[in-house]
Amino acid sequence: MLKSLVRFLVLSLPVLAHAGPTGIEGVIGTDERYQITKANMKQPHLSVGQLVLSFADGEALCSGTVIGKRHVLTAAHCLVDNGNIPSRIVFYPGSTTSIATTKNRYGKYEGVAVRVHPGYTKARITENDMGLIYFAKDLPVPALPIAEAPNSYLLPFQELIVSGYPGDKETGTLWEARGYLKTNPLAETNVHYLDTYAGMSGASIRSGGAVIAIHSSGRTDASGKYVANYANFLSAARIQLLKKWLKD
Repeated sequence: MLKSLVRFLVLSLPVLAHAGPTGIEGVIGTDERYQITKANMKQPHLSVGQLVLSFADGEALCSGTVIGKRHVLTAAHCLVDNGNIPSRIVFYPGSTTSIATTKNRYGKYEGVAVRVHPGYTKARITENDMGLIYFAKDLPVPALPIAEAPNSYLLPFQELIVSGYPGDKETGTLWEARGYLKTNPLAETNVHYLDTYAGMSGASIRSGGAVIAIHSSGRTDASGKYVANYANFLSAARIQLLKKWLKD
């Protein structure tokens, strides 16, 4: 187990990546997000949590998912700012209410180490936008399984679900969207059309109960309207890397 925060000399993603509330980022067409509350919460939601990351120039909000007893999966760009990792990482697992005014029923936990995809040091692209946070003790919620995303024409027919913490909603409240790729994944790599917002960077995208992708960023057209979102769909190589990290 790593004992201290591991430092990586890497650059942050461009402003395209979700880091804070700057507009209706990632909502494509009609906003189809819905809130997760105690009334409609299911077991996978327990393993999704709010991340509050402290950097020299302020705090950032992201989303993360528990994939190991002491491990949270998120986006690499959530863990790096101008070449530096956060001085403090706080994770609120299973949060569905304001973390500012309510004591989270599953508590809050501070990260003690991070890992970032090695390719991210050279290329800040979606395929490398993957990171893992380590904690000193077991987290109180179950770990979700990770699985390789189907690299075939069948993927557009699988319903995808993204769950995270959008910055246009009260901090600590969990929101979700579901849908289909609506495109051949071989035609335009890493694209999805699930509604997101700044703050949902690092949110897991699930299919069949397993995490198959990590939400990364979005793309606008010339008018500033969001037309597509991007995610790091887990390949066999990325799954292998995550499993290696989980053993550290």
